[in-house]
Amino acid sequence: MKTAFLINDTILFVPEQYSLYRREAYPAGRITLHAPASDCLLLLVQHAQEPVTQKMLFEQVWEKRGTVVSTNTLYQSIASVRKGLKAAGLNEEAILTLPKQGFKCVAKITPGELQDFILTFAENAEPLAETAHRPARVLHRQALKPLRGPRFRSRLYLLLAIVLVLIVGEYHWLRASPSPVYAEYTYAGKVENCQVYSSWSGTQYSIAVFNELRLRSPISCATESIAWLTIDRFQQGTSILLCDKDIAQSDAQCRSWLYREKGDEK
Repeated sequence: MKTAFLINDTILFVPEQYSLYRREAYPAGRITLHAPASDCLLLLVQHAQEPVTQKMLFEQVWEKRGTVVSTNTLYQSIASVRKGLKAAGLNEEAILTLPKQGFKCVAKITPGELQDFILTFAENAEPLAETAHRPARVLHRQALKPLRGPRFRSRLYLLLAIVLVLIVGEYHWLRASPSPVYAEYTYAGKVENCQVYSSWSGTQYSIAVFNELRLRSPISCATESIAWLTIDRFQQGTSILLCDKDIAQSDAQCRSWLYREKGDEK
């Protein structure tokens, strides 16, 4: 069974699916959060009505996976949470920013199993009132006509065409979008002809690490290149991805180096 959280008796949050739904419309109207935003929301609803510090969010969402990100990345993830809740249909402010502390979920949170929150047809239907007692003969005055003929086929073809356009559009959008991981990296500066982006927020430290690793590997910045530097705070897997152009471009040519410990490069 999937764990879910009901937010203000209106919105369903399903962490396993990284998804938000309007309860009465489930499973339609799905709003998908990217993984860090979903993990942030999970921490906030698990500690509803309590402050959740930035330190706790950094540790539980990113650092436990060996990734270090900037404060700006954290705020972007919280903004994605708020945007997702609003898109799902929540009008109230659910996440408050606590200056110099962190964030707090002030919404009403009800945890449980997803199945327990799904409304049945009987629960979601409006009362029939007197219409349920009308004579049955009214229902048989005219038989329902099947949806056939040129008009129906035209609508069907139009619907299929719209679906095809949406699928093709999403495919091209995904190809054009940068990697969600590297999109959060911080620009550290330029070394010769290499533009350096780093998972570490400190630019001077990132450049120092990049230059040190260049001495241990044949990393050339003679031509215009872009380098993505991933610094593991636990020093277990620092890496460099060097490309001749933006990684979002399908024809980008890239090379990578992995440094597990000093003297061990791949």
